[in-house]
Amino acid sequence: MASPLSPQQIAILKASPYVASVTARQISFTAQFKQRFYEEYTAGRKPCDILTRMGIDPGALGGPRIAGIRVHALEQGRSGYGLPDRRAQWQPGASHGRAKTSAEKIARLEHELAYTRRELEFIKKMISADRKANRRRSWEENRTSNTESSEK
Repeated sequence: MASPLSPQQIAILKASPYVASVTARQISFTAQFKQRFYEEYTAGRKPCDILTRMGIDPGALGGPRIAGIRVHALEQGRSGYGLPDRRAQWQPGASHGRAKTSAEKIARLEHELAYTRRELEFIKKMISADRKANRRRSWEENRTSNTESSEK
């Protein structure tokens, strides 16, 4: 995990036109940043060089954050959905989470349905096992009381 950013580093990053938002633990970059980073990286430039050219100090970010930027830029660039600017996501009334395609939504719902069905089967088995245990206990109690009453 990357170390927290200092207040000075946060102030410097907030001044960058490529930074959408920044806290001590998280940095969100603009779509423009992501697009440029992706293009330059796929052209063969190193992440630290790209950041320096864009006016962002790689030393302030640290290795784990730079690796994360690279991974996310590549994932989003190759996804075909574009490189989103997350600023609109946190506006009042915005729906949270990533926009999903219909196929992704259907796949998620099918997975959720299958999981729910497995849970239901498990609950049914637990109820059945509980009923069997209660019947057995009741049968044994009746057997014991019948044996005691016949001995008297």
